[in-house]
Amino acid sequence: MPGVYRSLRTLHKWIGLFACVFLTVIAFTGFLLAIKKRTAWLQPPTLDGGEISSPQEVISMAEMYEAAKASGGEGFEDFSKLDRVDYRSEQNVYKVRSADGLKEVQVDGKTGEVLSVSPRRDQLMENIHDMNFFSEHLHAWLLPAVALGLFCLGISGCVMFFVPVYRRWKFRKGGGVTKAR
Repeated sequence: MPGVYRSLRTLHKWIGLFACVFLTVIAFTGFLLAIKKRTAWLQPPTLDGGEISSPQEVISMAEMYEAAKASGGEGFEDFSKLDRVDYRSEQNVYKVRSADGLKEVQVDGKTGEVLSVSPRRDQLMENIHDMNFFSEHLHAWLLPAVALGLFCLGISGCVMFFVPVYRRWKFRKGGGVTKAR
């Protein structure tokens, strides 16, 4: 049994060393993603467009797209390749994300004026977080391997914690005397 226990500790140590590199990246980017709405550096705040009294005053999608295309630059050339278009009715603003999701244009829903052109670093953090930034293969193969490694770390950690506890309990229950074999 001591050889198995020693092997388990060695396995636990090396899986932990391998996984800690990825867990550090995942933890840091996860933290940034958790606070993204509170940090303008990560996600631009939604600006206010002109006030409207009826939905008929909101510009059309075509007008919104032309404004975004004119000021957005690369990533806004083709409407079908945009990542996302959100209309925020409370602020009366269109939020248009580029094809790669790394740039955002906010367009006033009443006038069609471009309110801001900003980078979207939260999408970059998400791409790093799920390993897509580095390679699709890392996302598809390495991320599940890290998850499996974490599962093994959890199981081996529990075994390494509870085996000595169980042995001490068994020793105390037996009166503190080891039995001869």
